[in-house]
Amino acid sequence: MVLGCVVFLCLLVAWKGVSWWKQRALLSKAEGKNVVVATEAVRTIAYKKYGGAVSRLEQLVGKDTDKAVRLAAIEALGAIGRTESASVLVPVLEDPDRDVASQAAVALGRIGSAVATEPLCKALAAKPVQLTALWALGEIGDFSAYETVRRFRDDPDPYVSYNAVQALKKLGAGG
Repeated sequence: MVLGCVVFLCLLVAWKGVSWWKQRALLSKAEGKNVVVATEAVRTIAYKKYGGAVSRLEQLVGKDTDKAVRLAAIEALGAIGRTESASVLVPVLEDPDRDVASQAAVALGRIGSAVATEPLCKALAAKPVQLTALWALGEIGDFSAYETVRRFRDDPDPYVSYNAVQALKKLGAGG
């Protein structure tokens, strides 16, 4: 019995160690110069939901990083879902690159923190981010966004009005 417990503990320690080494290797690749390898490493981190990688992923969101890697890092932060990452993603809503700003809105919606409600409501003023910001507000479900979202219900753009109606349904206010 004791021998079985010792073997189990050794296997557990070995497995955790392998996981740590894999995570470390992926982070090293994510920070490398090869954009394709870096992007795939970040996507793998997101898929495996390596929470220990969050601070490094948050650094990759910075403007000095290649766009593909930034997008993957933002997506990974949303997939991992740590509330603390919202503070890094909120400023990205104002990024001049619409793809990057939209991906930040999606990630904030996946994280689901009400901290992002007000910044997402402000982001609705920027046309390129409206669809994803409306979606994110619906995902977060903070009723304080109701009045702001309601204004977009009758928007002339059918995609905007549709997303507003869907967000209102998720906010519990109907369409």
